Amino acid sequence: MKRLQIPLWKTKALNLGGLGAEPPNTNEGKPKTTEKEKKSMYMLIFPFILIALDVGAAVMCLIGKDYKKCVYWLAAAVLNLCVTL
Repeated sequence: MKRLQIPLWKTKALNLGGLGAEPPNTNEGKPKTTEKEKKSMYMLIFPFILIALDVGAAVMCLIGKDYKKCVYWLAAAVLNLCVTL
């Protein structure tokens, strides 16, 4: 019979004893997001939805061959993008 080989870091998680080896850290090199950064991400949701709607309106105007309105909506999307970022 072959003996089952379990990595040391899994034995601690399974409460099987072991030598106390820790599991590999998967968050190395990734900065933690702070509460302030999370709030700023939520503040960007509405402007990006608005930009997507502007681009969608431009596409619909392009399909309807109304090129002046298409340019207007693309300009609105670019303006919103510049103001947001």
